[in-house]
Amino acid sequence: MRTTIDIPDELLRAVKARAALEGRPLKALFLEGLELVARKPPTKRHKLAKATFPSSRAARANRL
Repeated sequence: MRTTIDIPDELLRAVKARAALEGRPLKALFLEGLELVARKPPTKRHKLAKATFPSSRAARANRL
């Protein structure tokens, strides 16, 4: 799959330099980094927050 992301210039330069030093394609470093994050056990900080929605009564009151 293809996607577009914004990478800060300094970070991209550092990753390109690392890839060149290791003789690996830039894509390989990105995939390695994503795999490391995906395999890391989640912490409390990574839990999804529950969404709260106003009740229909509260929503009607706000429209009036």
